[in-house]
Amino acid sequence: MKSVLVKNYEGACIIFKLGFNPDDKKLIEEAKQFIFVFEKIEERLSNFSVSTDPQRIQAFNNQVYQAVASIWAYKRKVLGLILRCELRSNNYALLVDHTSREAAYFANRLKELNEGKINTTPDAIIQEMFSFLKSWQTMPNLLVIF
Repeated sequence: MKSVLVKNYEGACIIFKLGFNPDDKKLIEEAKQFIFVFEKIEERLSNFSVSTDPQRIQAFNNQVYQAVASIWAYKRKVLGLILRCELRSNNYALLVDHTSREAAYFANRLKELNEGKINTTPDAIIQEMFSFLKSWQTMPNLLVIF
C-alpha cells in the first residue's frame, strides 16, 4: 500500500521535473534525487507494523523529517528563482508556493510528534492531514485564473 503523503511528494517532484526546461539540468537532477529519496522512504515504510519499536519509528520519523525539510528548501529555492525571473518554467509559482507550505506544515508536525508535543490518536492525525491535503482540490481552479 502506498502512503498518500509519500506519493504526494514523489508526484510533486515529478511535476517539477517535467515543468523545467531541458537546460535546467541541476534542478532536474535534484528533483530526480527527491523522487529516489521518497521511493526509499516508501520501501522502508512498508516494514513497519503496530508492534514496531517506538524508538525505531521515531528514528524513521526523523529521517522523513530531514527529507521533507530538504524538499521544502528545494521548493523555496525554485520559487525564489521563478519570482526573480531567473527561471523560465512551466511550474506555476502558486503551485510551488502551495507545495512548499505543505512540506513545511508536515515537517513541523513530524517534529512536534517526535518531541512528544502531539498527544493525539492516529485517526485524529490522519483526519488533520486529510483536511490539509483536501485543499489541493481547489488548486486546479486557482491555476485557471492565471
